[in-house]
Amino acid sequence: MNKENLVKYLSQFEEEQLSSNVTQIVKTALLDYLASGYGGCTSEAANSAWKFSKILFPGKEYFSLFGKKTKTSSLSACFYNSVCATNLDIDDGTRAASGHQGGVLFPATIALAQQLEISGKDFIKAIVLGYELGIRAGEILYRQSTERFFGAGTWATIGAAAACSWLLKLDPAREYLDSLGIAEAHAPFSPVMKSIATGAMVKESMAWASVTGLSSSYLAQNGFKGVESILFEDPTVPELREESYILKIYFKRYASCRWTHPMLDAIFQLKDEKKFDSEEVLEIRVNLHEKATSLSNYEPQTIYHAQYSIPFTAAVALTHDRLSHREMTPDNLGNKQILQTAQKVKMIHDPDMDAVYPGKNISSVTLKMKDGSTLQAGPIQAKGDWDRPFTDEEFHTKFIDLSNDIISSEKQRSLETFVNDLENQNLRDLII
Repeated sequence: MNKENLVKYLSQFEEEQLSSNVTQIVKTALLDYLASGYGGCTSEAANSAWKFSKILFPGKEYFSLFGKKTKTSSLSACFYNSVCATNLDIDDGTRAASGHQGGVLFPATIALAQQLEISGKDFIKAIVLGYELGIRAGEILYRQSTERFFGAGTWATIGAAAACSWLLKLDPAREYLDSLGIAEAHAPFSPVMKSIATGAMVKESMAWASVTGLSSSYLAQNGFKGVESILFEDPTVPELREESYILKIYFKRYASCRWTHPMLDAIFQLKDEKKFDSEEVLEIRVNLHEKATSLSNYEPQTIYHAQYSIPFTAAVALTHDRLSHREMTPDNLGNKQILQTAQKVKMIHDPDMDAVYPGKNISSVTLKMKDGSTLQAGPIQAKGDWDRPFTDEEFHTKFIDLSNDIISSEKQRSLETFVNDLENQNLRDLII
């Protein structure tokens, strides 16, 4: 990616006419963020984040919070809302960078947009820049980090800085570039594989990344200088006019790591076709790419452990015939039937699946039944990817399901109306 080309693009971006497809994907991603945030706002992690953020980030209480009637400061809302939106692991993601952008981008950009009373049209453009530059930064980091896998917080903060800096109208050739470099330098060092191994609430360090992205734009506005951005370290990454990365983000239907989703789709396909109980299964063979084989905890001790467990999520799916946030509960961590079924899982590294990752995330499932028969599904790519998209009705269902216990049906309708007409709204009126 070329610096001069980016500066030129940013200088002209205010007059840019976005395609209807790009505008629609921003609306879809916003509704998905709201769904994920409501779904995660009653968690232990969200409660801890709220106690922390209101102490560390006091200030003018303008900004609304998932599941709370009170308001808070911009940085407090940014941190808390990001924890909520990423807690269930049901937020959007990207194959190019192998991680998540929306749960970092939306809390920061919404907080600033509400403060500045930004129009829906400008908000859409800011979000587009956030996805486009954040994912490119993540893709470069992924290519460079062959010995270590960094969580989304390490790169998605650059996307949040990109969006917020555009809303602040920073000079594209100076302060804007500084903000990207500040975010990179201040980014959390996200040890995601440790989170997977230990079941930690920090997950991919996304809440702090959201705060970092917002604060980086303000630091740059006030003369703070940043490093040269990682965006300019790989000339093979497409320029913004050459490819639209936002159109290739994925969405999730299950409250677990995306690496589990192809397997889960395969299991549910077999359940729909054959109608059997988990007790009838003798062995569960799951073929995976190498990174997914790290999700190998057979007896997770926390919900976060469980979100990153191939055996556990497979067992829940086979036992309950679904895997939503209502199945990913502390009670099920000790469910004997689920734990016994999990022990039947054999994870198999398949080099053919490595060959297409991260562009494609695929798995296959083979079930050996007690009656001697064998059931097989896959290789399969999970639904929700850009080339296997959800329907509008499926997005609506996800939003209603995740927010039902938190807000009224009237509020649900109001938020969906706001999102559907986003280009004609003002962000000051988005009250979550």
